[in-house]
Amino acid sequence: MVTKQKLDDDTQRVVEEENEARQGVELHAMRYVLAISTIGAMVILGIIWFVFYAT
Repeated sequence: MVTKQKLDDDTQRVVEEENEARQGVELHAMRYVLAISTIGAMVILGIIWFVFYAT
């Protein structure tokens, strides 16, 4: 429920509930996508470093 709070200096601010203020859908699978892609990027960069820069 959106409510308005009146402040001391005659201004108002809009107060929203947590679910209303959220801009996107919360997907729990996103943490796995982030983890797998980060690990994948580290592996690829490690292979590139090993092939081109390891002596």
